[in-house]
Amino acid sequence: MKKRETTEEEILVEVKSPEDVKMRLVLEPKVFRIVKNFTEEYAGNVENGDVFIVQQHKKIRNAGVFCAEDTQIIQLKKTFVFRSEVKKVGVDRFTGGNRFAIYRKNGGIPNSFRDNVHEAMSRGPEYNFNRFNCIEFVLDLLDVDLKPTVKDCMKIGLGSKPRGFKVVKKFSDDDGNAKLGDLFIIECVISGAGYHHAGVCCQEPGQEIIHFTPQTLSQNLTSALYPGSFGFSAAVTSLSSPCPGLVSKISVKGISRCKFAIYRKKSGIPASFQRRVEEAMHQNLKYQLFDYNCVHFALELLYGELEDTERNVEDLMKLLFDGF
Repeated sequence: MKKRETTEEEILVEVKSPEDVKMRLVLEPKVFRIVKNFTEEYAGNVENGDVFIVQQHKKIRNAGVFCAEDTQIIQLKKTFVFRSEVKKVGVDRFTGGNRFAIYRKNGGIPNSFRDNVHEAMSRGPEYNFNRFNCIEFVLDLLDVDLKPTVKDCMKIGLGSKPRGFKVVKKFSDDDGNAKLGDLFIIECVISGAGYHHAGVCCQEPGQEIIHFTPQTLSQNLTSALYPGSFGFSAAVTSLSSPCPGLVSKISVKGISRCKFAIYRKKSGIPASFQRRVEEAMHQNLKYQLFDYNCVHFALELLYGELEDTERNVEDLMKLLFDGF
């Protein structure tokens, strides 16, 4: 799983050095074009789905998306140290007298934009400003499917909504019909750290999930939900050094007593998904809690090998927004 050939459907190429990153930022076409720069006067020439970027002291302070139906901007806002909320505010309140730019998505906004906005307004707690920044929030609303990185795995493992996925079932919902390639994020009942287990639906008839755990686990689901109950010694071992891993399949019915969410990749699953599943079942992989765990494994089935790079607000702006 960790070493494979790059396929045509994989979005971003492998990066081997900081110089490669800089060159890619220059050569790749941008997703957003500029409508108003930071120094121009605002004339009200704004369309549904336009992105507002607020700048303060030459740094990005906030980002949000204009909703024409109520002429307000939807944003992810930090309320307290560990709390966030999704809310709508007017243009003047959003910009707060600071300089701002407006960008427009090339090719237009997705047909699902209105539904994405309503979903975000009702699902605020799954967005956490400490793990899901304002630009990532914008990309999620506008269906920009940017390949996740290794750093994103920790955010998802801690319960943040994976970017580029639509919600099929929230943690609080009773039912949700999974399809091939859907991502399952399962709460670990005993875990005080709040980490989650991950798997991918690999068979619709019978509803099976493929997942990855330390081989030290027994074969029942309860012990498979790391770090819920596979044991302190196994946890310590996987923290300090890789341990033998186990790729297996479980029934969706087996997690019926657990709280779990189901997410569906908005751009669809790759043509190579079933091949990756078959290959994974015959591979001997090493499990390590932070470097290669169940979330890394699940995302590689859907995207291929992940990049080990950091993407903060500034990086995302340079990568996707023209003229930044």
